[in-house]
Amino acid sequence: MASLTGVILHRFKYSDTSLIVKIFTKEQGLISSIAKGVRKNKKGGFLYQTGNIIRFEYSKKVSNSLYAIKDGTIGIPYFNIQESIVKNILITFLCEVLLKSLEEEQQEVKLFDFVVSQFILLDRMESNQQIREFHLLFLIKLTKHLGFYPDNNYEEGKSFNLLKGEFSYEAINYNQQTSTAFAQLLNSQGSRSLIESKEKRKDVLNLLMKYYKTHQQGMGEIKSLKVFEALA
Repeated sequence: MASLTGVILHRFKYSDTSLIVKIFTKEQGLISSIAKGVRKNKKGGFLYQTGNIIRFEYSKKVSNSLYAIKDGTIGIPYFNIQESIVKNILITFLCEVLLKSLEEEQQEVKLFDFVVSQFILLDRMESNQQIREFHLLFLIKLTKHLGFYPDNNYEEGKSFNLLKGEFSYEAINYNQQTSTAFAQLLNSQGSRSLIESKEKRKDVLNLLMKYYKTHQQGMGEIKSLKVFEALA
């Protein structure tokens, strides 16, 4: 029996009483696991909610791909993420991006620490404007860990080139107004709001998602994106 700390990225029904859970762990990276019997009680249903940071024990794999979870508990409790509709949808969206960006059982300690610190930061946030921009800054910072952080060489007249990951004057580039807003975020440390317009935030998010799909093979559709965009 071993103990792990992890973030719940996704769960789905396995049987009338059990769940298959995708967990990004500090010790072993992304793992697939089975939580038996948890659907029989409210505690189990709450524990394995997307975005939760848990501590759990596991036994040897029950198959070539599944760990068996034992004795899971909340590792770091949230204060209001689960009660906030916007924060809840936001963290679900970010967890789906993470799930489709990580490789199974590849340890990423720095990335794990980044994700946990950012989720705790989101939980403590009170400013609505900061919350509305949080996902954009998170996705930008995440590219550092994934290996395709953009080159912030912005100058007036340049726009963002998705393939090269830089700003240039070439005709194949992204919308210039959106590129300007994106460059402002690249320079931001998140200390103040930069994009007041909901439509501009959507445009920057669209740029970022296209950028991810350009550099993350097989990412595919992010199903929670449309729900998040409707609320953001």
